[in-house]
Amino acid sequence: MYRPSSGDGGFGTKVGGARTSFKPKRYATTCEPPTFVLEYGDDDLGLLRTRKFRLKKIKSDDSLERTVDEIVRKLPSRIDKVLVSKAQILRILQRLKLKLGGSVELPQLDGDLNKLSTEELDAVKDRMNDTFLANAKRPGDEGYQYDVQVEFDAPTEDNDWDSTDDDIDEDIPLP
Repeated sequence: MYRPSSGDGGFGTKVGGARTSFKPKRYATTCEPPTFVLEYGDDDLGLLRTRKFRLKKIKSDDSLERTVDEIVRKLPSRIDKVLVSKAQILRILQRLKLKLGGSVELPQLDGDLNKLSTEELDAVKDRMNDTFLANAKRPGDEGYQYDVQVEFDAPTEDNDWDSTDDDIDEDIPLP
């Protein structure tokens, strides 16, 4: 009689009595048919697996964020979901949608970012992060200085956003 060593049908592996957690390795997409591919595995055990997710409504105006949530929800239970980057999956799906002829509008940086959807805000943050990384100076780069400290002049105009407690006229009782 066959008895799996791990008690979960032979798919998970126990090491020292604890079930191992697989880590995502690579993400990919294919256009025909639209598919999201996840490669995951365990380096210690030398295991590598692939999971494919068919994307049936990628061309429609369905929210890509909901698609990402659905993919993460359907990931195999052995994958440590903390290590799965939803923002990275969203960017990959946006690129796939553009390749398939869909449109993904990236909002402008000016304006109220509080009014953006989570998907739009993630896209703006990704652009801001890309710009930051392109301009960042790292050790070894020309012009890099460690621990730069700058003295600023006194403010030239009045502002109301940084008022102190002394400016409050009335006391509001706490509940």
